Parts: sequence; structure tokens; C-alpha cells
Amino acid sequence: MFGINTPVDHTRSRRMKSQDLGLAVLANQAQSNVYVVELYRRWVEAESVRENLEHDLLSMKDKMQRTPDTEKKISQLNLDLVTQKEKIKALSAQYQSAQTDTASAGEERDKVAVELTRFAAVMKESDKAYKDHLAKMEESLSQARDACERMAKGFA
Repeated sequence: MFGINTPVDHTRSRRMKSQDLGLAVLANQAQSNVYVVELYRRWVEAESVRENLEHDLLSMKDKMQRTPDTEKKISQLNLDLVTQKEKIKALSAQYQSAQTDTASAGEERDKVAVELTRFAAVMKESDKAYKDHLAKMEESLSQARDACERMAKGFA
């Protein structure tokens, strides 16, 4: 708040006349009084702000306290949360069961595909054997017709 006196300032103040020194002391005291008043004003203002903040904090704490309605809502939300957790557990169990069923169905599908491939191979062989047998029967029928025609010509 006050300036630091250097040796030059000290020498100057020693050379001052008593009246000038008195005026300098009064001016210094007046400046000091201005600083003290400003410091006090700022302290009072800071205390007022602190008190207002404390009041606001208490007011907010009061507002944050739970009312019966909020307690009821919280209780209902907790019940809903428990219900949702149970649903999730049930759905998880269903999902695992479905995964197992899907895996089993995939295995069955693969078995059926293998069986169908075997059946197709057997059917190809059967079809070939049928065609061969049909060709032999047609050849035998053709030979029988030829024989019948020769016999019919021989009787005629």
C-alpha cells in the first residue's frame, strides 16, 4: 500500500521544512485512509456474496430433498427396472434356446442334404438301370414282333 522509501527519499524528507513534512505526512495519511476504506468496502462486499451463496446453497439443498411424490416415482422406477431385468433374463434364456435349436436344425439340414445327395446318386443309378432295362425290353419286343411277323408270313 505504501511506497518503499529509498535513501534518496529519506534524504529529501530530512531536508524538508517542518511545514512541508507535515503536509506530506497528512497526504500520506489521507492516501492510506482511502486504501483502508476501499479494503473495508471490498471485504463487506465479499462477505455479502458469501452469505448469498450460503443461502442459495441451503435453498438448493432444500429443493433437492425428496418429496413423497418423488419417492413414489423412484420406487416405481426401481420396480420397472427389476421387471425389465427379469424380461432380459427370460429373453436371454429364449435366445440361448433358439441358438441351440438353430444349431440342431442346421445339423439336421446337413444330414438331410447328405441323404438327398445319396438318394440322387441312387436315383441316377436306378434311372440308368431302368433305361438299360427298358432298352432291353424294347429290343426283346422288337424281336418278338419280328418273329410274329415272320410266323404270320410263314402261315400265309
